[in-house]
Amino acid sequence: GSKSVVRQAITAFVKELLAAPYKDGTITKEDFKTIAKKAVDKVVLAIPPSGKGAVPNTQDGLESFLTDSRRAKIKLLTEGYVAKYKK
Repeated sequence: GSKSVVRQAITAFVKELLAAPYKDGTITKEDFKTIAKKAVDKVVLAIPPSGKGAVPNTQDGLESFLTDSRRAKIKLLTEGYVAKYKK
């Protein structure tokens, strides 16, 4: 798909965020998978396929998309899911 580079990068970032709560037992392996999928889908589906806000499927497009503020938003989203699923 046209968003594969972006999706992969977001997936990697979300998994990085989930590593700590998984390691310390806050979430299970199943939770990890579920949260990663939900968070990534939510972020990726929010990207318009074309026009304003669209992200070119390139390294440059990715870098312009994954700004610090967007990373912060993804982190908040991911933390929200962790809070919801934690044991």
